[in-house]
Amino acid sequence: MTYVMESVSIYQGEVLQETNLVIRENSIYSMYTPVSKIKGFRNCIDHFIMTPTTASLCNLTKLLADPISYSKEMIKKGSDTLLVPFEISFEYEAEKKYQELVKQLKTIPLDYCIVIVLPLRLLNTNLIRFCKNKKIPAIFVKVEESFELTSIAWGWIKESLFPYNSVLIPFISEGHRKDEILKVWQHVMQEEEISHYSHPIYEEAPIPYHLMKKIGLYPRKGVLRIGGEINYNLYPKEDWNHFIQEGIPTYDKIVCTVIKNKVVRAGKWIDLSICEGQRLTIQVPGFFCSN
Repeated sequence: MTYVMESVSIYQGEVLQETNLVIRENSIYSMYTPVSKIKGFRNCIDHFIMTPTTASLCNLTKLLADPISYSKEMIKKGSDTLLVPFEISFEYEAEKKYQELVKQLKTIPLDYCIVIVLPLRLLNTNLIRFCKNKKIPAIFVKVEESFELTSIAWGWIKESLFPYNSVLIPFISEGHRKDEILKVWQHVMQEEEISHYSHPIYEEAPIPYHLMKKIGLYPRKGVLRIGGEINYNLYPKEDWNHFIQEGIPTYDKIVCTVIKNKVVRAGKWIDLSICEGQRLTIQVPGFFCSN
């Protein structure tokens, strides 16, 4: 089925543009082209602002306790994709915990990507090879003291990461040493030219656009593009400028959410029974990054 969405105001990449969308076979067939001669159902949504759905780091305990309820909560926050972390304290735990998680996620209604959390002392060639084999595109590294970062053989780490290049993300507890640790982290990562993110990310908050690129979620997620899935949130156009904080729309004003061309939320109504989540396997993290 082909249909046209006319007078669509799309906000993405911190830019607001008006366009038309042609939807065919559950993907975006064309954008930014005239649609006057195209036949089929037409839908005008000129009273709304459309934004791509986002991805978020989930709370694994909450997700496994009640996958449906937790997924609904994430939909309310504008996210249709989850970064699902599993944490290890010893190297031998990795395979078992990974396999357990894969089984547990089979009934999740949202798309997801598996990531790992580990202490800095476990960041070694064996576990990096494990992440390559399992296609784990992000490694959250727990750092407790800044001096730990200067005692690692980063040359070996960099060599082990290539060519898959999982992105390293700092995982730091709140405290008086946080700023000091992050300063050293950024210096070491830049000095060693290792794929990384400079700041921690927080549970249930939208993942920044640049980090989505580094992880490899982009362009499958977080963007409306020709050939891409129809995943979006709608906001009322009235007072739109009041909904933006640091370039990111506030989720509490969402009035409608569409995932894979299916309406899953309209006002307070949410139905995820029509959704079937799948794991996003990232073949090349950071492929679309410019740096």
